[in-house]
Amino acid sequence: MLIDKTPSEITDLQRFGWGKFSDEQIADKTNVIREKMALRPPASNTPRVSVVVPAYQEEEYILGTLLSLASQTHEDVEFIVVSNGESLGNATQQIAESAGFNVIHEPKKGWTQAHQAGLEASRGTVYATTDADTLHFSDWLTTADEILQTSNSIAATGRVHFFDLKPGKRLYRMVADTYKQLFEYDGLKLMRGAWGANSFYIREALQEAGGYRDLRGDIWADTAVLYRVLPNGGEVVMQDPRAHVFSSARRMNKTSVRGLVTNALRRRLNLLGIHSVFQERDVR
Repeated sequence: MLIDKTPSEITDLQRFGWGKFSDEQIADKTNVIREKMALRPPASNTPRVSVVVPAYQEEEYILGTLLSLASQTHEDVEFIVVSNGESLGNATQQIAESAGFNVIHEPKKGWTQAHQAGLEASRGTVYATTDADTLHFSDWLTTADEILQTSNSIAATGRVHFFDLKPGKRLYRMVADTYKQLFEYDGLKLMRGAWGANSFYIREALQEAGGYRDLRGDIWADTAVLYRVLPNGGEVVMQDPRAHVFSSARRMNKTSVRGLVTNALRRRLNLLGIHSVFQERDVR
């Protein structure tokens, strides 16, 4: 199911935490988030869900993300922000810690390095991935966890809607989404994919599959993880709109449509064990 209009709940989060703010405004906003975090029940020793958020120079986006996570209705959750590729005490780290979130530091830059550090630090039965420029419905985790349990699967992935996709990329995204939807129920490997901003794995299965070790740190690494955990298919594609998320398209906007198509084709051929001569472009 597609969402034609951005819901007000998400728009309010965007207004709260996306943009450049003064130090005083940041302090006020982190106070709001910290108060919400203080009202949350503490996670158990073995929480149901671990949410891991890699963060690299996200000070203009992370406030909205943290507020949406602090507002989650799911009660047995640990949140781990991975400060990735920056020096200790960077702006993003300071914001997350001031807001009451657990922050770990991974000095080596890269999405896969950040997630491997998060995986090793996590304790949850379910390992949930999202990004530091992503906004969520308050029942995002509750909805996704119910879907995962009902389906009895070890992986689930949901849609990502973009606020700021450039006009030239909108047609590409519409065609790609439509094409994938035609085949995602049939388990055809070339059609499979996962969004790092909205994916869920049974943590034990993810660890047994090798986690994020030895994966390239590019925008297709999230799909590579899915293939690693479920080489023969079987993931749940979450159709419930409450399991969708909303994100910035700034990384996608940096890459040409030709580059996006080439990267997608190359990655999927490689995941199938077919060598490709295309050069892959890392847009992080």
